[in-house]
Amino acid sequence: MKKYTVDQLINEVRSIKGNLGIAFTYNEPTVFFEYMLDVAKETNSLGYKNVMITNGYIEEGPLLKLLPFIDAFNVDLKAFTEDFIISRHVRTGTVKQTLLHLQKAQKHTEITNLIIPGLNDSVREFSSMVDWICNELGRSTVLHCHDIFPPSVDKTANTRFYFVTFF
Repeated sequence: MKKYTVDQLINEVRSIKGNLGIAFTYNEPTVFFEYMLDVAKETNSLGYKNVMITNGYIEEGPLLKLLPFIDAFNVDLKAFTEDFIISRHVRTGTVKQTLLHLQKAQKHTEITNLIIPGLNDSVREFSSMVDWICNELGRSTVLHCHDIFPPSVDKTANTRFYFVTFF
């Protein structure tokens, strides 16, 4: 994989005819926060758009530094209940706080939720998540639902069908 300095990446962005901007993704972009911030500031000043696809685990200080330079976000809300999160050694509170900051800053925000059969696919949990999104972020917030296809779970199709028919 080729590594770019900020200037090299900006030159690459400018050389692509019709380019709208940059999407920071494929690895959690907060891992290279300083680089992302430098690139986003520069591309923003040149009129390009910046998009961040993230797991949402970012502290308030760095997020507030980044907000003026990122135009849109897609945040993975991997699960909604603390029971699910705690059993997997992560917490959902930080992600919810990130989403609230994005809403307050009036950033275009889309949420991606991974539905895992038998782990986070209850109607109650999903309904709670949708209610929270509508009440806290607004009814126009985009929600993408993805399901997982583990080879050892044969109820995936049933789970997918159930959600579609329920909602």
